[in-house]
Amino acid sequence: GTDVYSINSIMSLFVKDGSITASGFLILLGIPVATFASNQWKVGIVLILLGFLTALSQSIKEIKEEDKHEIHFRNMSVADISDEIEAMDHVMAEKDRSKCLAALAVLATKQSEKDDESSQYHPHEVECICQEVAYRVLCFFPNDDEAVAAALSLNALVAKDEQVRERHLHEADFYGFNVLINAMRAALKRAKSTKDEEEERLSAELQRKACLLLGALADNDAIAATTIVDEGGLAAILDALKWYRFHEEVSNWGLWAIFVLCYEHAGNKQELIRLGGIHVVIIIMQNNPESLEVSRHGTAILFDLLRETRGDKLSNVAQVRNLALAAGLHDVLVNAMNQFESSMDIVMMGQEMLVATNYQGDIPRALNQRPL
Repeated sequence: GTDVYSINSIMSLFVKDGSITASGFLILLGIPVATFASNQWKVGIVLILLGFLTALSQSIKEIKEEDKHEIHFRNMSVADISDEIEAMDHVMAEKDRSKCLAALAVLATKQSEKDDESSQYHPHEVECICQEVAYRVLCFFPNDDEAVAAALSLNALVAKDEQVRERHLHEADFYGFNVLINAMRAALKRAKSTKDEEEERLSAELQRKACLLLGALADNDAIAATTIVDEGGLAAILDALKWYRFHEEVSNWGLWAIFVLCYEHAGNKQELIRLGGIHVVIIIMQNNPESLEVSRHGTAILFDLLRETRGDKLSNVAQVRNLALAAGLHDVLVNAMNQFESSMDIVMMGQEMLVATNYQGDIPRALNQRPL
């Protein structure tokens, strides 16, 4: 993400708002003079150098501006930071993007250091302020991947807080899950239309953070899990997984989020099956065969879907198992069990699924495990 912003920042020194800057003009003027005017090549070199020096001066000025914002916010309370961001409108925010990004970074640091300074704050105060500022930045910069990723990260830091979760559910007009899910979807749409490798890499990191956030919000909270799925969160995760199916970190956190959303949640499991999630999970495991965490989370999802629980109709369980078998269940399980034979959870869940689905080959065993 930093690399993409750095490249964009460098380019903005030469071209801004579709127009050539002074430094860009000097360089463009100097190149033909230095190249083709044999008697004036020294003038051309001077023009090029002046262009780069002008760009360097502007870059230093902008870096100092970012540092100034960070220093400014570090010396403020979290409430004062919130007040300053709240006082901004969209026009002000766009003119001072670096201030908003600095606020997110400083709040993340203050949240991480809160335990050391807990006497300064009321219970839940820092978490709720972090949530509020993150949502405001999402509203200011819905199409800015760097800003969206930073806002999602800050939301993830405070996702476990009780009041933060309550506001997601009961003040959904501003703190709704739909804001996070829509930001995730819009970023993926932008990634699909870009040919810039660095921009796509930043979008992958954004999708990873979004998956982590949605999973954290749903963890041990059936109501939040239901709401996230109802508002399209599960579909958004599956879309991210399909696009970044070879990206290990997106795959890992996407599968983890699916497991959290669906574990012991019959309605969400049915939605996962309806959306073709079994096939996606197996594809992700096939495309990341050397990732322990991808194999662990994928195996856990499949085990939870395929096992019989009280109230399940045998016909429903058989249908789910047939879907998994058609998608390549046996091969992906055997490969994972052989690849990670020292991982008892992968091997034990795999063994149960292979037996339950009438696997006819040799069933892999864990290291030092007795024959079945």
